[in-house]
Amino acid sequence: MDRDTAASVRSQVLRGAIQSVGDGGEAQTVTVQTHDGVVRADVEVMQLFGFASVPPAGAVTVLLAAGGDPGDALALPASHPGHRFGGLAAGEAVLYDAAGNRVLLRDGVIIEIVAATQVLVKAPSMRLEGDFHVTGNVTVEGDVTAGTVSLR
Repeated sequence: MDRDTAASVRSQVLRGAIQSVGDGGEAQTVTVQTHDGVVRADVEVMQLFGFASVPPAGAVTVLLAAGGDPGDALALPASHPGHRFGGLAAGEAVLYDAAGNRVLLRDGVIIEIVAATQVLVKAPSMRLEGDFHVTGNVTVEGDVTAGTVSLR
């Protein structure tokens, strides 16, 4: 590969540090600093359907030059080495944030939910099947029924 072709290919895939995130429109955009202080603004972030996040300061992304034009770049979902959740076993997955909240799927054995302050579930109806164990107090704003016996 000649030098010009190699330079052209290198300019089509870049690594960049995210400086700011715009998350108000149809597409999330970022301002990214790449090599030698080059800053690209309003770069669209390609996000997975059904999942959205705003990366914390210092996150990194990979930019792909659409059609080979570095001025028409797309950013891949960001990562942040300082906030990476590690130590997973094969087959495990986790959804987490920078504050330490997480939903960890432990290889078919347990679903572990860790919340910094509280877990809020909003649903018109909720059903739990299986044994239910509570450590701590239970506060109920309504009736409690066991079989046909009501606490009212």
